Amino acid sequence: MPRVEVLIAKIFASFDTEVLAINSSDYSVVYRNDNFLETFSQEKSFSSLLDFLSEEKKSELEQLNSKESQNSETPLSKFSFEYKNYKFSLFKTNIDNESFLIATRTEIKSSEDSIKLVESILDSLPGGVFCKEYSTSPGRFVYWNKSAEVLWGLKKDEVIGMSDFDFFPDNEAKLFQDADLKTIRDEKEIFIEQEQVTSPTLGERLVKTWKVPLIVGERKYLLGVSHDITEKVKLEGNLEKEKARAFNASRLASITETCVGIAHEVNNPLAIIQGFNRKIQKNAEKQEDENTIKITEKIEENVKRISSVINGMKKLSRDASNDPFENKSIAEIVEEVKNLTATKSKITGVEITFDYNEHQETVVECRQYQIVQALVNLVQNAIYVSEEKGDMWVNFVVEQSSDKVSFRIVDPGIGIPEQILNKIFNPFFTTKEIGQGTGLGLSISRSMVEQHGGKLDYSLHDGHTSFIITLPLNQAASAA
Repeated sequence: MPRVEVLIAKIFASFDTEVLAINSSDYSVVYRNDNFLETFSQEKSFSSLLDFLSEEKKSELEQLNSKESQNSETPLSKFSFEYKNYKFSLFKTNIDNESFLIATRTEIKSSEDSIKLVESILDSLPGGVFCKEYSTSPGRFVYWNKSAEVLWGLKKDEVIGMSDFDFFPDNEAKLFQDADLKTIRDEKEIFIEQEQVTSPTLGERLVKTWKVPLIVGERKYLLGVSHDITEKVKLEGNLEKEKARAFNASRLASITETCVGIAHEVNNPLAIIQGFNRKIQKNAEKQEDENTIKITEKIEENVKRISSVINGMKKLSRDASNDPFENKSIAEIVEEVKNLTATKSKITGVEITFDYNEHQETVVECRQYQIVQALVNLVQNAIYVSEEKGDMWVNFVVEQSSDKVSFRIVDPGIGIPEQILNKIFNPFFTTKEIGQGTGLGLSISRSMVEQHGGKLDYSLHDGHTSFIITLPLNQAASAA
Protein backbone atom coordinates (compact mmCIF):
# COMPACT_ATOMS: atom_id res chain seq x y z
CA MET A 1 0.00 0.00 0.00
CA PRO A 2 1.42 3.44 -0.94
CA ARG A 3 2.72 5.49 1.99
CA VAL A 4 0.06 8.17 1.64
CA GLU A 5 -2.77 5.62 1.89
CA VAL A 6 -1.20 4.21 5.05
CA LEU A 7 -1.23 7.71 6.53
CA ILE A 8 -4.88 8.25 5.52
CA ALA A 9 -5.85 4.93 7.09
CA LYS A 10 -4.13 5.89 10.37
CA ILE A 11 -5.92 9.25 10.42
CA PHE A 12 -9.47 8.08 9.65
CA ALA A 13 -9.60 4.47 10.90
CA SER A 14 -10.81 5.57 14.33
CA PHE A 15 -13.62 7.82 13.00
CA ASP A 16 -17.00 6.56 14.21
CA THR A 17 -18.72 7.59 10.98
CA GLU A 18 -18.44 6.60 7.33
CA VAL A 19 -15.39 8.15 5.57
CA LEU A 20 -14.21 8.24 1.94
CA ALA A 21 -10.82 9.60 0.83
CA ILE A 22 -10.78 10.80 -2.76
CA ASN A 23 -8.00 12.00 -5.03
CA SER A 24 -8.89 15.65 -5.74
CA SER A 25 -7.53 15.59 -9.30
CA ASP A 26 -9.48 12.67 -10.76
CA TYR A 27 -11.99 11.91 -7.93
CA SER A 28 -10.76 8.32 -7.63
CA VAL A 29 -11.49 6.63 -4.29
CA VAL A 30 -8.27 5.77 -2.46
CA TYR A 31 -9.64 4.79 0.94
CA ARG A 32 -12.83 3.60 2.67
CA ASN A 33 -12.92 3.15 6.41
CA ASP A 34 -14.49 0.09 8.08
CA ASN A 35 -17.73 1.92 8.88
CA PHE A 36 -18.15 2.81 5.23
CA LEU A 37 -17.46 -0.76 4.11
CA GLU A 38 -20.01 -2.10 6.59
CA THR A 39 -22.75 0.39 5.67
CA PHE A 40 -22.16 0.28 1.93
CA SER A 41 -21.06 -3.30 1.33
CA GLN A 42 -22.68 -3.33 -2.11
CA GLU A 43 -20.63 -0.30 -3.26
CA LYS A 44 -17.16 -1.86 -2.91
CA SER A 45 -16.81 -1.78 -6.68
CA PHE A 46 -17.38 2.00 -6.85
CA SER A 47 -13.97 3.43 -7.80
CA SER A 48 -14.84 7.10 -8.07
CA LEU A 49 -16.68 9.74 -6.10
CA LEU A 50 -18.66 10.36 -9.26
CA ASP A 51 -20.25 6.93 -8.90
CA PHE A 52 -22.11 8.26 -5.86
CA LEU A 53 -23.31 11.49 -7.50
CA SER A 54 -26.20 12.50 -9.70
CA GLU A 55 -25.43 14.36 -12.92
CA GLU A 56 -26.47 17.62 -11.29
CA LYS A 57 -24.14 17.03 -8.34
CA LYS A 58 -21.26 16.09 -10.65
CA SER A 59 -21.59 19.45 -12.42
CA GLU A 60 -21.78 21.31 -9.11
CA LEU A 61 -18.64 19.54 -7.84
CA GLU A 62 -16.66 20.48 -10.96
CA GLN A 63 -17.64 24.14 -10.66
CA LEU A 64 -16.76 24.37 -6.94
CA ASN A 65 -13.48 22.53 -7.41
CA SER A 66 -12.55 24.89 -10.24
CA LYS A 67 -13.32 27.99 -8.11
CA GLU A 68 -11.30 26.63 -5.20
CA SER A 69 -8.25 26.15 -7.37
CA GLN A 70 -8.48 29.81 -8.47
CA ASN A 71 -8.53 31.47 -5.03
CA SER A 72 -7.88 30.84 -1.39
CA GLU A 73 -11.51 30.37 -0.45
CA THR A 74 -12.79 26.88 0.19
CA PRO A 75 -16.14 26.62 -1.64
CA LEU A 76 -15.91 22.81 -1.42
CA SER A 77 -16.76 23.11 2.26
CA LYS A 78 -20.24 24.06 1.09
CA PHE A 79 -20.59 20.92 -1.04
CA SER A 80 -22.64 18.03 0.22
CA PHE A 81 -24.35 15.13 -1.43
CA GLU A 82 -26.91 12.52 -0.52
CA TYR A 83 -26.58 8.85 -1.18
CA LYS A 84 -29.35 6.46 -0.26
CA ASN A 85 -30.58 7.74 3.13
CA TYR A 86 -27.25 9.34 4.12
CA LYS A 87 -25.91 12.87 3.78
CA PHE A 88 -22.16 13.49 3.21
CA SER A 89 -20.11 16.70 3.53
CA LEU A 90 -16.86 17.31 1.69
CA PHE A 91 -13.67 19.07 2.69
CA LYS A 92 -10.25 19.37 1.05
CA THR A 93 -6.97 18.53 2.81
CA ASN A 94 -3.29 17.90 2.05
CA ILE A 95 -1.68 14.70 3.27
CA ASP A 96 2.03 14.12 2.64
CA ASN A 97 1.96 16.99 0.10
CA GLU A 98 -0.90 15.43 -1.88
CA SER A 99 -4.40 16.94 -2.22
CA PHE A 100 -7.39 14.85 -1.17
CA LEU A 101 -11.12 15.32 -0.79
CA ILE A 102 -12.54 13.75 2.36
CA ALA A 103 -16.22 12.82 2.40
CA THR A 104 -17.72 12.11 5.80
CA ARG A 105 -21.23 11.12 6.65
CA THR A 106 -22.67 14.01 8.66
CA GLU A 107 -26.23 12.81 9.19
CA ILE A 108 -28.70 10.15 8.24
CA LYS A 109 -31.00 11.66 5.69
CA SER A 110 -34.49 12.31 6.98
CA SER A 111 -36.90 9.58 5.97
CA GLU A 112 -39.62 12.15 5.25
CA ASP A 113 -39.09 11.92 1.50
CA SER A 114 -39.28 8.15 1.62
CA ILE A 115 -42.42 8.30 3.77
CA LYS A 116 -44.02 10.77 1.36
CA LEU A 117 -43.17 8.49 -1.55
CA VAL A 118 -44.72 5.47 0.18
CA GLU A 119 -47.82 7.47 1.15
CA SER A 120 -48.14 8.74 -2.42
CA ILE A 121 -47.99 5.18 -3.71
CA LEU A 122 -50.53 3.95 -1.14
CA ASP A 123 -52.85 6.90 -1.86
CA SER A 124 -52.88 5.98 -5.55
CA LEU A 125 -54.06 2.43 -4.83
CA PRO A 126 -57.75 1.73 -5.59
CA GLY A 127 -58.31 -0.12 -2.30
CA GLY A 128 -58.85 1.41 1.12
CA VAL A 129 -55.52 0.84 2.91
CA PHE A 130 -55.37 1.14 6.70
CA CYS A 131 -52.96 0.20 9.46
CA LYS A 132 -53.71 -0.32 13.17
CA GLU A 133 -51.32 -0.69 16.08
CA TYR A 134 -51.96 -3.40 18.64
CA SER A 135 -48.79 -3.08 20.75
CA THR A 136 -49.86 -0.42 23.22
CA SER A 137 -53.40 0.32 22.08
CA PRO A 138 -56.57 -1.63 21.24
CA GLY A 139 -56.20 -1.30 17.48
CA ARG A 140 -55.80 2.43 17.02
CA PHE A 141 -55.37 3.61 13.43
CA VAL A 142 -51.92 4.85 12.46
CA TYR A 143 -52.51 5.04 8.70
CA TRP A 144 -55.51 5.72 6.45
CA ASN A 145 -55.17 6.32 2.70
CA LYS A 146 -57.33 8.43 0.38
CA SER A 147 -59.26 5.43 -0.97
CA ALA A 148 -60.16 4.54 2.63
CA GLU A 149 -61.54 8.09 3.02
CA VAL A 150 -63.80 7.50 0.00
CA LEU A 151 -64.78 3.95 1.02
CA TRP A 152 -65.75 4.79 4.60
CA GLY A 153 -66.62 8.46 4.24
CA LEU A 154 -64.12 9.39 6.98
CA LYS A 155 -61.17 11.77 6.62
CA LYS A 156 -57.69 10.72 7.70
CA ASP A 157 -57.60 13.38 10.43
CA GLU A 158 -60.82 11.99 11.89
CA VAL A 159 -59.46 8.43 12.04
CA ILE A 160 -55.81 8.53 13.13
CA GLY A 161 -55.53 7.70 16.84
CA MET A 162 -59.07 6.30 16.95
CA SER A 163 -60.26 2.68 16.95
CA ASP A 164 -63.10 0.81 15.20
CA PHE A 165 -65.26 1.29 18.29
CA ASP A 166 -65.25 5.06 17.68
CA PHE A 167 -66.98 4.70 14.29
CA PHE A 168 -68.74 1.37 13.84
CA PRO A 169 -71.51 -0.42 15.78
CA ASP A 170 -70.05 -2.33 18.73
CA ASN A 171 -70.90 -5.75 17.29
CA GLU A 172 -69.11 -4.95 14.00
CA ALA A 173 -66.13 -3.35 15.75
CA LYS A 174 -65.79 -6.48 17.93
CA LEU A 175 -65.77 -8.71 14.84
CA PHE A 176 -63.09 -6.52 13.21
CA GLN A 177 -60.93 -6.59 16.34
CA ASP A 178 -61.28 -10.36 16.81
CA ALA A 179 -60.19 -10.95 13.19
CA ASP A 180 -57.25 -8.53 13.65
CA LEU A 181 -56.02 -10.22 16.83
CA LYS A 182 -56.34 -13.69 15.30
CA THR A 183 -54.31 -12.53 12.29
CA ILE A 184 -51.57 -11.13 14.54
CA ARG A 185 -51.63 -14.13 16.89
CA ASP A 186 -51.38 -16.65 14.03
CA GLU A 187 -48.93 -14.41 12.11
CA LYS A 188 -50.86 -15.37 9.00
CA GLU A 189 -52.73 -13.20 6.53
CA ILE A 190 -56.46 -13.71 6.06
CA PHE A 191 -58.87 -12.89 3.24
CA ILE A 192 -62.48 -12.02 3.99
CA GLU A 193 -64.35 -12.58 0.73
CA GLN A 194 -67.44 -10.60 1.71
CA GLU A 195 -68.63 -8.86 4.85
CA GLN A 196 -71.34 -6.33 5.53
CA VAL A 197 -70.18 -3.23 7.38
CA THR A 198 -71.94 -0.06 8.42
CA SER A 199 -70.18 3.11 7.33
CA PRO A 200 -70.88 5.99 9.75
CA THR A 201 -71.66 8.29 6.82
CA LEU A 202 -72.50 6.01 3.86
CA GLY A 203 -74.63 3.35 5.54
CA GLU A 204 -74.37 -0.38 4.87
CA ARG A 205 -71.65 -1.47 2.46
CA LEU A 206 -70.28 -4.81 1.29
CA VAL A 207 -66.49 -5.13 1.27
CA LYS A 208 -63.80 -7.72 0.72
CA THR A 209 -60.71 -7.34 2.89
CA TRP A 210 -57.17 -8.65 3.14
CA LYS A 211 -55.53 -8.47 6.58
CA VAL A 212 -51.79 -8.94 7.07
CA PRO A 213 -49.86 -9.03 10.38
CA LEU A 214 -46.82 -6.74 10.67
CA ILE A 215 -44.42 -7.46 13.53
CA VAL A 216 -41.72 -4.76 13.84
CA GLY A 217 -39.51 -5.59 16.81
CA GLU A 218 -41.87 -5.63 19.76
CA ARG A 219 -44.50 -3.60 17.96
CA LYS A 220 -47.51 -5.33 16.44
CA TYR A 221 -49.49 -3.86 13.55
CA LEU A 222 -52.38 -4.96 11.38
CA LEU A 223 -52.25 -3.86 7.73
CA GLY A 224 -55.53 -4.08 5.85
CA VAL A 225 -56.81 -3.44 2.34
CA SER A 226 -60.56 -3.22 1.71
CA HIS A 227 -62.43 -2.99 -1.59
CA ASP A 228 -66.04 -1.85 -1.90
CA ILE A 229 -67.97 -4.60 -3.72
CA THR A 230 -71.46 -3.26 -2.95
CA GLU A 231 -72.35 -2.35 -6.53
CA LYS A 232 -70.63 -5.45 -7.94
CA VAL A 233 -72.61 -7.75 -5.66
CA LYS A 234 -75.80 -5.83 -6.38
CA LEU A 235 -75.23 -6.13 -10.14
CA GLU A 236 -74.40 -9.83 -9.87
CA GLY A 237 -77.46 -10.29 -7.67
CA ASN A 238 -79.67 -8.55 -10.23
CA LEU A 239 -78.25 -10.72 -13.00
CA GLU A 240 -78.86 -13.83 -10.93
CA LYS A 241 -82.39 -12.67 -10.17
CA GLU A 242 -83.10 -12.08 -13.86
CA LYS A 243 -81.65 -15.47 -14.68
CA ALA A 244 -83.81 -17.02 -11.96
CA ARG A 245 -86.92 -15.19 -13.19
CA ALA A 246 -86.30 -16.36 -16.74
CA PHE A 247 -85.71 -19.91 -15.57
CA ASN A 248 -88.80 -19.79 -13.37
CA ALA A 249 -90.93 -18.32 -16.17
CA SER A 250 -89.78 -21.09 -18.48
CA ARG A 251 -90.49 -23.69 -15.82
CA LEU A 252 -93.92 -22.20 -15.09
CA ALA A 253 -94.75 -22.17 -18.80
CA SER A 254 -93.86 -25.87 -19.01
CA ILE A 255 -95.83 -26.72 -15.86
CA THR A 256 -98.79 -24.65 -17.04
CA GLU A 257 -98.85 -26.48 -20.33
CA THR A 258 -98.76 -29.80 -18.48
CA CYS A 259 -101.47 -28.67 -16.04
CA VAL A 260 -103.72 -27.50 -18.86
CA GLY A 261 -103.33 -30.89 -20.50
CA ILE A 262 -104.06 -32.69 -17.23
CA ALA A 263 -107.02 -30.43 -16.53
CA HIS A 264 -108.46 -31.18 -19.97
CA GLU A 265 -107.99 -34.92 -19.52
CA VAL A 266 -109.43 -34.91 -15.99
CA ASN A 267 -112.19 -32.31 -16.30
CA ASN A 268 -113.93 -34.11 -19.16
CA PRO A 269 -114.39 -37.36 -17.20
CA LEU A 270 -115.25 -35.30 -14.10
CA ALA A 271 -118.04 -33.53 -16.00
CA ILE A 272 -119.43 -36.90 -17.12
CA ILE A 273 -119.18 -38.30 -13.57
CA GLN A 274 -120.87 -35.19 -12.20
CA GLY A 275 -123.65 -35.42 -14.80
CA PHE A 276 -124.45 -39.08 -14.09
CA ASN A 277 -124.16 -38.46 -10.34
CA ARG A 278 -126.79 -35.74 -10.48
CA LYS A 279 -129.18 -38.04 -12.39
CA ILE A 280 -128.67 -40.72 -9.76
CA GLN A 281 -129.21 -38.13 -7.05
CA LYS A 282 -132.53 -36.97 -8.60
CA ASN A 283 -133.79 -40.54 -8.88
CA ALA A 284 -132.75 -41.20 -5.29
CA GLU A 285 -134.59 -38.10 -4.14
CA LYS A 286 -137.74 -39.25 -5.94
CA GLN A 287 -137.48 -42.65 -4.31
CA GLU A 288 -136.47 -41.07 -1.00
CA ASP A 289 -133.41 -43.33 -0.92
CA GLU A 290 -131.45 -41.60 1.85
CA ASN A 291 -128.44 -43.94 1.60
CA THR A 292 -127.98 -43.27 -2.13
CA ILE A 293 -128.49 -39.52 -1.62
CA LYS A 294 -125.64 -39.47 0.91
CA ILE A 295 -123.36 -41.33 -1.51
CA THR A 296 -124.16 -38.93 -4.37
CA GLU A 297 -123.54 -35.95 -2.11
CA LYS A 298 -120.14 -37.41 -1.21
CA ILE A 299 -119.34 -37.96 -4.89
CA GLU A 300 -120.40 -34.36 -5.71
CA GLU A 301 -118.21 -33.02 -2.89
CA ASN A 302 -115.13 -34.90 -4.11
CA VAL A 303 -115.75 -33.97 -7.77
CA LYS A 304 -115.82 -30.29 -6.76
CA ARG A 305 -112.70 -30.75 -4.64
CA ILE A 306 -110.79 -32.37 -7.52
CA SER A 307 -111.98 -29.65 -9.87
CA SER A 308 -110.90 -26.97 -7.37
CA VAL A 309 -107.43 -28.48 -6.97
CA ILE A 310 -106.95 -28.70 -10.73
CA ASN A 311 -108.07 -25.10 -11.23
CA GLY A 312 -105.80 -24.05 -8.37
CA MET A 313 -102.87 -25.85 -9.99
CA LYS A 314 -103.54 -24.06 -13.25
CA LYS A 315 -103.60 -20.69 -11.51
CA LEU A 316 -100.61 -21.49 -9.28
CA SER A 317 -98.43 -22.68 -12.15
CA ARG A 318 -98.84 -19.60 -14.31
CA ASP A 319 -96.84 -16.36 -14.22
CA ALA A 320 -99.00 -13.96 -12.19
CA SER A 321 -96.56 -11.02 -12.29
CA ASN A 322 -98.77 -9.09 -14.71
CA ASP A 323 -102.03 -9.68 -12.84
CA PRO A 324 -103.76 -6.55 -11.57
CA PHE A 325 -103.74 -5.82 -7.84
CA GLU A 326 -107.09 -6.77 -6.33
CA ASN A 327 -108.63 -6.69 -2.87
CA LYS A 328 -108.60 -10.21 -1.45
CA SER A 329 -109.56 -11.38 2.00
CA ILE A 330 -107.16 -13.34 4.19
CA ALA A 331 -109.70 -16.20 4.08
CA GLU A 332 -109.53 -16.35 0.26
CA ILE A 333 -105.74 -16.45 0.27
CA VAL A 334 -105.38 -19.01 3.07
CA GLU A 335 -108.09 -21.30 1.67
CA GLU A 336 -106.17 -21.50 -1.62
CA VAL A 337 -103.00 -22.38 0.30
CA LYS A 338 -104.88 -25.03 2.30
CA ASN A 339 -106.32 -26.62 -0.87
CA LEU A 340 -102.95 -26.67 -2.61
CA THR A 341 -101.00 -28.15 0.31
CA ALA A 342 -103.64 -30.59 1.61
CA THR A 343 -102.57 -33.47 -0.63
CA LYS A 344 -98.87 -33.21 0.31
CA SER A 345 -99.84 -32.89 3.96
CA LYS A 346 -101.94 -36.06 3.73
CA ILE A 347 -99.31 -38.06 1.82
CA THR A 348 -96.47 -37.13 4.19
CA GLY A 349 -98.50 -37.23 7.38
CA VAL A 350 -97.39 -33.72 8.34
CA GLU A 351 -100.16 -31.88 10.18
CA ILE A 352 -100.53 -28.22 9.19
CA THR A 353 -102.23 -25.96 11.73
CA PHE A 354 -103.75 -22.81 10.21
CA ASP A 355 -104.39 -19.99 12.68
CA TYR A 356 -106.12 -17.12 10.90
CA ASN A 357 -109.73 -16.97 12.07
CA GLU A 358 -109.34 -13.60 13.81
CA HIS A 359 -108.19 -11.98 10.58
CA GLN A 360 -110.08 -13.89 7.88
CA GLU A 361 -112.16 -10.84 6.95
CA THR A 362 -109.10 -8.58 6.63
CA VAL A 363 -108.65 -7.38 3.05
CA VAL A 364 -105.25 -7.16 1.34
CA GLU A 365 -104.57 -5.42 -1.95
CA CYS A 366 -102.44 -7.94 -3.83
CA ARG A 367 -101.86 -10.22 -6.79
CA GLN A 368 -103.48 -13.18 -5.11
CA TYR A 369 -101.71 -15.97 -6.93
CA GLN A 370 -98.25 -14.47 -6.50
CA ILE A 371 -98.80 -14.44 -2.75
CA VAL A 372 -100.34 -17.90 -2.83
CA GLN A 373 -97.32 -19.18 -4.80
CA ALA A 374 -94.93 -17.72 -2.22
CA LEU A 375 -96.91 -19.12 0.74
CA VAL A 376 -97.28 -22.58 -0.81
CA ASN A 377 -93.53 -22.66 -1.41
CA LEU A 378 -92.82 -21.83 2.26
CA VAL A 379 -95.31 -24.43 3.50
CA GLN A 380 -93.83 -27.12 1.22
CA ASN A 381 -90.33 -26.26 2.46
CA ALA A 382 -91.63 -26.59 6.04
CA ILE A 383 -93.18 -29.98 5.24
CA TYR A 384 -89.81 -31.12 3.82
CA VAL A 385 -88.05 -30.09 7.06
CA SER A 386 -90.72 -31.81 9.16
CA GLU A 387 -90.19 -35.07 7.27
CA GLU A 388 -86.41 -34.80 7.68
CA LYS A 389 -86.73 -34.16 11.43
CA GLY A 390 -89.41 -36.80 11.91
CA ASP A 391 -91.42 -34.20 13.81
CA MET A 392 -94.61 -33.98 11.78
CA TRP A 393 -96.03 -30.52 12.28
CA VAL A 394 -96.13 -27.09 10.62
CA ASN A 395 -97.77 -23.94 12.00
CA PHE A 396 -99.24 -21.29 9.69
CA VAL A 397 -100.09 -18.12 11.66
CA VAL A 398 -101.61 -14.85 10.43
CA GLU A 399 -100.93 -11.65 12.40
CA GLN A 400 -102.06 -8.09 11.72
CA SER A 401 -101.06 -4.56 12.67
CA SER A 402 -102.75 -1.28 11.73
CA ASP A 403 -101.43 -1.21 8.14
CA LYS A 404 -99.74 -4.58 7.61
CA VAL A 405 -100.48 -8.27 7.67
CA SER A 406 -97.95 -11.04 8.17
CA PHE A 407 -97.98 -14.76 7.43
CA ARG A 408 -95.61 -16.78 9.64
CA ILE A 409 -94.74 -20.37 8.71
CA VAL A 410 -92.97 -22.28 11.51
CA ASP A 411 -91.42 -25.76 11.20
CA PRO A 412 -89.61 -28.08 13.67
CA GLY A 413 -86.16 -26.92 12.50
CA ILE A 414 -83.89 -25.34 15.12
CA GLY A 415 -82.55 -22.57 12.90
CA ILE A 416 -80.33 -22.03 9.87
CA PRO A 417 -76.53 -22.33 10.29
CA GLU A 418 -74.74 -18.98 10.42
CA GLN A 419 -72.39 -19.89 7.56
CA ILE A 420 -75.23 -20.22 5.02
CA LEU A 421 -77.69 -17.71 6.47
CA ASN A 422 -76.60 -14.91 4.12
CA LYS A 423 -77.02 -17.21 1.09
CA ILE A 424 -80.50 -18.67 1.57
CA PHE A 425 -82.22 -16.00 -0.52
CA ASN A 426 -79.64 -16.23 -3.34
CA PRO A 427 -80.97 -17.61 -6.64
CA PHE A 428 -80.17 -21.31 -7.19
CA PHE A 429 -78.89 -21.83 -3.63
CA THR A 430 -80.30 -24.99 -2.06
CA THR A 431 -79.37 -27.37 0.75
CA LYS A 432 -81.53 -30.14 -0.68
CA GLU A 433 -80.09 -33.15 -2.45
CA ILE A 434 -79.74 -33.11 -6.24
CA GLY A 435 -83.16 -33.51 -7.81
CA GLN A 436 -84.94 -32.34 -4.63
CA GLY A 437 -84.93 -28.61 -5.38
CA THR A 438 -83.77 -25.91 -7.80
CA GLY A 439 -82.88 -23.29 -5.20
CA LEU A 440 -85.35 -20.85 -6.75
CA GLY A 441 -88.08 -21.04 -4.11
CA LEU A 442 -86.95 -18.48 -1.55
CA SER A 443 -85.37 -16.19 -4.16
CA ILE A 444 -88.47 -16.07 -6.37
CA SER A 445 -90.79 -15.87 -3.35
CA ARG A 446 -88.89 -12.88 -1.94
CA SER A 447 -88.96 -11.21 -5.37
CA MET A 448 -92.75 -11.63 -5.63
CA VAL A 449 -93.28 -10.31 -2.09
CA GLU A 450 -91.03 -7.30 -2.78
CA GLN A 451 -93.16 -6.48 -5.83
CA HIS A 452 -95.93 -5.88 -3.29
CA GLY A 453 -93.76 -3.56 -1.20
CA GLY A 454 -93.48 -6.34 1.35
CA LYS A 455 -90.74 -8.40 2.97
CA LEU A 456 -89.82 -12.06 3.28
CA ASP A 457 -87.61 -12.65 6.32
CA TYR A 458 -86.19 -15.49 8.36
CA SER A 459 -86.22 -15.62 12.15
CA LEU A 460 -86.22 -18.00 15.08
CA HIS A 461 -89.63 -18.36 16.72
CA ASP A 462 -89.69 -20.08 20.10
CA GLY A 463 -86.47 -21.85 19.10
CA HIS A 464 -87.84 -23.04 15.75
CA THR A 465 -87.19 -22.02 12.16
CA SER A 466 -89.72 -19.59 10.76
CA PHE A 467 -90.23 -17.48 7.66
CA ILE A 468 -92.46 -14.42 7.67
CA ILE A 469 -94.11 -12.71 4.73
CA THR A 470 -95.18 -9.17 5.65
CA LEU A 471 -97.44 -7.23 3.27
CA PRO A 472 -98.94 -3.75 3.33
CA LEU A 473 -102.73 -3.85 3.40
CA ASN A 474 -102.85 -1.09 0.79
CA GLN A 475 -100.51 -0.65 -2.20
CA ALA A 476 -100.91 3.14 -2.24
CA ALA A 477 -99.61 3.31 1.32
CA SER A 478 -96.72 1.06 0.35
CA ALA A 479 -95.75 3.28 -2.60
CA ALA A 480 -95.86 6.36 -0.38
